[in-house]
Amino acid sequence: MGRREYSYSRDMTFHINRRGYGKDIPATDIDFVEYDNLEPVLIWEAKSDKSHWKQGRRTASMIVQWKIAQRANIKYRVIENSDNWSVIRSYKILGWDRMRPKVEQVGVYTLPEFIQALYKIRGREIPSWVNVPDELEPISFDAAPQLSLI
Repeated sequence: MGRREYSYSRDMTFHINRRGYGKDIPATDIDFVEYDNLEPVLIWEAKSDKSHWKQGRRTASMIVQWKIAQRANIKYRVIENSDNWSVIRSYKILGWDRMRPKVEQVGVYTLPEFIQALYKIRGREIPSWVNVPDELEPISFDAAPQLSLI
């Protein structure tokens, strides 16, 4: 049995409230840090395919994350997903023109292919017992307190 996920509530409580403490203490969360044997292998930011991040909207946190990855000498990718994660595009950021990223698309994946790629960056094959659906059912925040991590 997995453990219940409680930290999202704590994180969101502070994140939402910190906006009232002023604009001079900016911060960002990092969506995912992939690691293997306690070593980071990839930082990635998830963006909806409906967002306008490639036009430079709301990219300040991405610039900071990209700089962290550069300094740590690990890969940074922006993963652009459809609503149900059935199509996932991976982008490498080559640099920045003010707030607008210069990007190179490095992959287009189905959800099963993307999960397989996460195993591959660790030098592993996806286990035969892993069953990855073709798409993900969106999770509502109302249901989130009932979630358990496996």
